[in-house]
Amino acid sequence: MKRRMKWLFCTLFVLAGALPLRAGHTLRGTVTNASGKAVETATVQIMDRDKTIAYAFTDARGDYAVTYETDAPQIRIVVSHLSYEKHTALLDVGDKRHDVRLKDKNKALQEVVVKAPEIYQRGDTLSYRLSAFTGAADYTLSDALKKLPGVEVSDKGAIKYLGKDISDFYIEGLDLLGGKYNVATQNLPASYVTSVQVLTNHQPVKVDEAAFSDDVAINIKLSKHAKLRPVGTYEATVGRGDKTRYYLAGAGMLFNPNFQLLAALKLGDTKEFAEQEGMDHFADDAYTPTTRTVLGELTASHPPIKRERYISPQDHALSLNLIRKLKPEVTLKTNVGYAHTQTGHSYASEQVFPNDAGAITITQQYAPDANKHLPFLSMEYKDNGAKRYIVDNLTANAAILDASLPMSDGTWGASLQREKYRGGNVENRLSVRWKSGQLGWGVASFIRYNRTPEGRIDISTKDGEHLTQRATGSHALVRTTLSAVYETRTSRLYLPLTVDYGVEQLTTALQQDTVAADNLLDGASLHVHLSPQYEYTHPLRRFIFRCGATLGGELLDYTNRGSLPSAYRKSRWTAAPSLYFYYALSPRSTVRLQGAYAETDGDLSDLLTAPVRNSLTTERRGLGLLARSRTLSAQANYDFKLPLEMLFCYVGASYVQQRNTLMPSLAVSPRLIEATTRQMPHLTRHASTYFGITKQFQSIETKASFNAGLTHGRHSMIQNERLYNYRLSTFWLNPTVVAKPFSGPVELTYSYHLVKTFNRISSGRTATHLSQTHDIRLHVQPAPQWLLTASSDITTEDQMAGRPVTATLFDLGATYRHRALRLTLDLRNAFNRRHYSYSLFSAVNTYTYSYHLRGREVWLTASLTK
Repeated sequence: MKRRMKWLFCTLFVLAGALPLRAGHTLRGTVTNASGKAVETATVQIMDRDKTIAYAFTDARGDYAVTYETDAPQIRIVVSHLSYEKHTALLDVGDKRHDVRLKDKNKALQEVVVKAPEIYQRGDTLSYRLSAFTGAADYTLSDALKKLPGVEVSDKGAIKYLGKDISDFYIEGLDLLGGKYNVATQNLPASYVTSVQVLTNHQPVKVDEAAFSDDVAINIKLSKHAKLRPVGTYEATVGRGDKTRYYLAGAGMLFNPNFQLLAALKLGDTKEFAEQEGMDHFADDAYTPTTRTVLGELTASHPPIKRERYISPQDHALSLNLIRKLKPEVTLKTNVGYAHTQTGHSYASEQVFPNDAGAITITQQYAPDANKHLPFLSMEYKDNGAKRYIVDNLTANAAILDASLPMSDGTWGASLQREKYRGGNVENRLSVRWKSGQLGWGVASFIRYNRTPEGRIDISTKDGEHLTQRATGSHALVRTTLSAVYETRTSRLYLPLTVDYGVEQLTTALQQDTVAADNLLDGASLHVHLSPQYEYTHPLRRFIFRCGATLGGELLDYTNRGSLPSAYRKSRWTAAPSLYFYYALSPRSTVRLQGAYAETDGDLSDLLTAPVRNSLTTERRGLGLLARSRTLSAQANYDFKLPLEMLFCYVGASYVQQRNTLMPSLAVSPRLIEATTRQMPHLTRHASTYFGITKQFQSIETKASFNAGLTHGRHSMIQNERLYNYRLSTFWLNPTVVAKPFSGPVELTYSYHLVKTFNRISSGRTATHLSQTHDIRLHVQPAPQWLLTASSDITTEDQMAGRPVTATLFDLGATYRHRALRLTLDLRNAFNRRHYSYSLFSAVNTYTYSYHLRGREVWLTASLTK
């Protein structure tokens, strides 16, 4: 392991040293008019021959600063503004200052139309004029964000810039929603938004303003209409297909400089929306109760098509969000919400498990139905001053689940499975930081209490067999961090000390006829870590280097007093080093390199020595040993952007190597699949590369993007007492074009998604699978009030036996708009396609699914925006 750590560090340093270190030149100056008044938002371009090598914009005082690199002895500076004559001058490379006085344009212009630039950059802020990129079919902010070059929006609403997830979402500079920004992007009309700002190197904590940040944030700038008075959107849909469907929605908003409110109420059964609106995109460390992990979900299968095509939902969502500025730097925020979703669908599956005596095939049919209630509450007080930072965040949420799974197969016949789950979670995060000269101090605490008073699965078959699996549990965690930081002009030394104490209980009980199996688990853990970190920042922020390590000890004490008692008590010292390097090759491109080593333990579920049944045909149990993993990871990223040319590009690669003490094992029979582990050290490797480029051709109003990636992994597992070593590789690509070929009345969107999977087993068997999806959208606006829409989803799956299977789903729509009122008639699934099939690999096994789709439907929608 030491040898591998040296290899990682040497590789990162060699890569860092291989980067070009040409000296950058910074030119500063002030731009004024003939009267000596400052000229704001003037464009300052640095030209090397006929090529723009750097640019900047003047601020409110007319000042600019532009950094450039060139091997030429001279450069040309071009300063331009819509209201003034262009200024051009030749300068020597290395000149430090050049002030400019612009001349007024003398010629009289008749019928001048003044347009703001579509995109401009000032410092680390990139601003998009939203109306320059949207079309007649872009109603919500989410629709509009998808049109911005360099910005990506996932199917779940997560926003990325140059492939990187955003860390903050603001509306007029206020953090109203936190990670639950779907409430804004899906309810805020695009017509209310004037511009979208992308804040790179964003540092949200003013006490740490001098510290480098690699985070990206989004700030939404609203129109005067949206800020002067309360505004709202209302929508009603009625439809008919297999059944009568409806949808009702209303959202009210108020955006004042010192107060913001956004309330939304939705209910209906045309589509799912409740869970997605309550999704927190910033909750990377969200806790999943062990009880929930143990029981699993009866309805966990998800095909690679839009859920609206096969899910029959019944959703309700309520959200109330408000934030108030108590002082210029002090805010109080409250977010309250409730989501209810009931979903049903039906599908069949064929599972193929390789075996020495021949493959085992299990064929089943399902009709799952799930009913969830998800209330939540969040309250936050924040004082974000330049010398003091205080934030206290209290959150509470609950999960209430009732699910049923009627099933039939050739072994068990007809059966019915029911799941009942009740759980609640309360968390409080407090952080206090302050500065005194070159020293900074911090105190932080995190408290979590989670309880699952009831978790239960009941299973019965037509032959009279019955079993019940129960699980209850609780978890409490207290984490305290004391930190100090010493900073100079270019260096920062962090010294955080963290004490982490947690206790957990988990009880399971399996009752099957005369057989009973219990797990009674108690666990306690103590972690004490000192995590020193040194950071060096170049005076001009050309590069940033960080190195750190997490040093400390941990004590684990887990006991199972159930049917098969076991205990695990262990104390150990740990050291987890990490490296980070950021280099700005130019104002247009950056490189990031990072590497880390970490050691982690399993959780209390590893001590489940008595069996736990999470469905009729699946069972799991542990060895009574806690899993131990040692992970080595490295990542490299490069991004390049030319905002004025609307060209954005990123490329990256990552590598993860993990040594595990326990190996997964399956025992497969036609009646039961038993999942357990074996005490057998093994190594897994995972490497990936990815690439993305976006270009906006504004002259032809076309956005073209291309994304691709390749992942490769080496894994091992035991199945039916046989060891399998296998390699799983996946190649994917996704080109997308959004074009207005006739400059306005016609808009065409085409997206192609290809996924090719290769599964190679050491025994010699190789299997491949190809999936292709074409997503086509055509919008035609024959008159200002009318919009005609045609769309198609075409999916082709290459099955392992037989010819490829293609499914085509076709929709039509017509919209009439009169002022704030919009009427839409939609024909969904016009060809009445009723089935969809696909296959996938999981380890060495193959799974084929066939889903029943919703049939042809007609929807009539009325929308009002005020």
